[in-house]
Parts: sequence; structure tokens; C-alpha cells
Amino acid sequence: MLQTTTGDDAIQVPTLETTRLLVRALTQADELACHELYVDIDWADHNASDAVNRERKHEWLEWTVRNYLQLSELTQPPYGERAVVTKSEGRFIGLVGFEPYWRRSHSSRHYVVDR
Repeated sequence: MLQTTTGDDAIQVPTLETTRLLVRALTQADELACHELYVDIDWADHNASDAVNRERKHEWLEWTVRNYLQLSELTQPPYGERAVVTKSEGRFIGLVGFEPYWRRSHSSRHYVVDR
């Protein structure tokens, strides 16, 4: 689990675990795997060079990792992209995004998060 701040109010980026997979925070070490994924699924910009696409993925990954810290400092839930890796080999196989899901409570004027 990546702890993004220190102290009692730190919000941690949880690592989720199944029998075969881990869903964990991204790190800069995931840069090549993320780039290769985007090429494989045809999301890379075909009008840009490989170097430009890699630089864009580098910038996106830096922003994503910094976002974990910023959300924690704002005491916000740890939303954003996560790496999906095989548990047995630690092999990067994809990405998944966490985002808030809010529904309006019928009994009051506040919002609650579905779990």
C-alpha cells in the first residue's frame, strides 16, 4: 500500500487483491508497460512519433503519481488510475480507474457513497 502522506489523517492508496491479481498504485517504473499497453490497444496517437507518445505517457504517469499525494493532502479519497498486475509474476497487464460513485440519499439532503 502506498502511503501518500504521514500522520493520522493520511489517506492511503489501497492495494486490492484477488486470487490471481493485484490492483495497486502506479509508479514511474510502470512507464514502459503503460506506453506498450496504449500501443497494443490502439490508443496511441498515430500522428505522433513513438518518442512523442512515450513523452506524453511519461507526463501522464508523473501527474497520476503526484495526484495520489495531492488527493491525500486534501484528505480526499484516492481516486485515479491503478495498475493491474499478476500476483504470481508481478507482470503488468492493464489499468483500471477508480472514480467516485455518488447517489442521492432519499432520506436526507446529503450524498452517500455506495460501497
